[in-house]
Amino acid sequence: MADQRPGAFPTSAHGVGSAVPASVFDPIAQSYMQEFKTNRLVPSSAHGSATPPNFASAVNDIMGQFAQSKDVSGTAQALQQKAQQFLTS
Repeated sequence: MADQRPGAFPTSAHGVGSAVPASVFDPIAQSYMQEFKTNRLVPSSAHGSATPPNFASAVNDIMGQFAQSKDVSGTAQALQQKAQQFLTS
């Protein structure tokens, strides 16, 4: 049986277990099921589909440094430099 907890992502949205009727899920899950039928996924840098892995890793490193330093200007500059480096290489 599908996970019917509120907010649980219905497997039928992915085409797996599509024999499970949408009506057994809460309204939010039903909404997600409809969205997956018509919308496409947006690429994500965090998940490796929007940027090269080495760029995503560099951004993670810079943000890790920001978490320690709290230097907004320095972090923005480092991100801009890293983006420019990857765009021109």
